[in-house]
Amino acid sequence: MASVYIIFSFIFYYYFGFYRLFISFFGYFLAIIFVSIKFIKKPIPLVIQLGSICFLCFILTFINSGFDFFSVLFSYRLYLGPLLLLSFFLYFPKIISRQFFLSLALLLSFLTLLERVLLTINSDIVVFNFPQYIYSDKLSTMFEFTYNPFYTTSFFSGVLSFGGSRSITGVCLLALFVLLVLIKAPLFHRLITIFSSLIAGSATSAFIFFVIFSTYLFKETLVAFYDATTFSKIKIYRLFVVIGFSVFIVLASYNLIDKYKGFVNFKFDYLLMVINFKLDIIRDYLSSSSFFGFLFGGEIQLKESAENIKGLGAFHGDFILIDMLARTGLLSILFYAYLILKIRLNYARYPLALMLLGSIHYPILFSGPGQLIFATIASAGLLEIDLKKSLIKSS
Repeated sequence: MASVYIIFSFIFYYYFGFYRLFISFFGYFLAIIFVSIKFIKKPIPLVIQLGSICFLCFILTFINSGFDFFSVLFSYRLYLGPLLLLSFFLYFPKIISRQFFLSLALLLSFLTLLERVLLTINSDIVVFNFPQYIYSDKLSTMFEFTYNPFYTTSFFSGVLSFGGSRSITGVCLLALFVLLVLIKAPLFHRLITIFSSLIAGSATSAFIFFVIFSTYLFKETLVAFYDATTFSKIKIYRLFVVIGFSVFIVLASYNLIDKYKGFVNFKFDYLLMVINFKLDIIRDYLSSSSFFGFLFGGEIQLKESAENIKGLGAFHGDFILIDMLARTGLLSILFYAYLILKIRLNYARYPLALMLLGSIHYPILFSGPGQLIFATIASAGLLEIDLKKSLIKSS
């Protein structure tokens, strides 16, 4: 039951509105209780390592923050919460299986598509009933979690969905799509997941997908041309790949130079603007950070959120890894790099690396759904669960 509650509370995190924080905190509480009970009977070395290092870093961040306990607590909940959920699923992995990820991908895809269809038919149904659209931030008119009339201009104009943000929704679905491809999931599951990711209208996921898809299609196109020049039998699907690749490159290129309006932010101008903006944030952070703060964080006064709860608002919200550095220090980022490198299964490692990469912009990995998706995929990788057969290797 604890597994069901944790999965439910984090996957539907943004549908709970203001109460999402309290519901998720109870999920963390359950994870701590059940992990503690299991830990007494059977300590897991990795859990000991993560727990010890996180506790030590928490103390150092707490000291460096001027003993601002609640700000540090909220920071660690946001950025190291996935590690607590990971510890839980390392002890309770029975629910982690091939079917779990197939069902999860379908559920999140259908939620996204349904929301998109409702926005197209009658936006009032979504705007006045879905918390992530009626969320009002009194501190900023540009806050992501609110309704934007642009979402109704076209089918690809974006949808907030389960991630409460186009970027979170798009990248989470893209990570699941990569996982499904690597475990050879049914074609229907893969197609609906990647289509839903594109429907989310995220420039971040679109750029990442563009790089991945272009690389794959380019390789398949070269193979098809090689077969043609050597008079080998060309597989029919490779002919479609060549045609699809040509159309994709043309549309993507036109979109990048603002000649085609399919994906609004998928443009070179937008990419350059984001890069320059992030360079300014890096310079601002480095000019105000000490060496101790760089390692352990705690040197910023966290902003309040729209609910007036201190510690929720991101100081560098448009560059979440810098915000993570400022709050919890470099060691917190190294935790994730260490975990990803420790995983030997590519079908777990690649989606996790993609989520970390996507988090350069918005908090993909650190959102409610992102924390749950990261923890379940990471636990499958660390336990070496064969998602093609859904069995745990004997130790």
